[in-house]
Amino acid sequence: PVEVVAVTPLNEDSVAMAHEPIAIKKLIPIELSIYFDFDKFEIRPDAIARLDSVVRYMQASSKMTIVIDGHTDNVGTPEYNMVLSDKRDNAVIKYLYAKGVNPKRVLAKGYGLTKMVNRCGPGVICSDAEAQLNRRVEFHFTIEKTIIIEQ
Repeated sequence: PVEVVAVTPLNEDSVAMAHEPIAIKKLIPIELSIYFDFDKFEIRPDAIARLDSVVRYMQASSKMTIVIDGHTDNVGTPEYNMVLSDKRDNAVIKYLYAKGVNPKRVLAKGYGLTKMVNRCGPGVICSDAEAQLNRRVEFHFTIEKTIIIEQ
């Protein structure tokens, strides 16, 4: 399923008229993440192929934008982890820019340790494998498409 996240009339008065084109921005759910080593923000070699696929995806559609969400494990203070998640976002952004992705098509948000994918919330002792799943950057794509809606 595709979630519509914004609908924008395209006429000058910003009012949708019957049979006028409307731009719809859709969030495309794609399960894509890359992972980071403990307390690091450098891109690992195993992430390069995934990042290159993101670049190809962005090049295939000029109407597509990407939202990058940075995350950390539960070790350290919330403040430290927020900074670390931002550094992870920035490392990915630098990579995408270096590969030719337009900066206007990329947004980023660091979440620190606020959005765990498993039981490893603050104060919970987890295995290294469980913690690794939280040291990630997730990708969310949106695409703008103009359609005519019968009103």
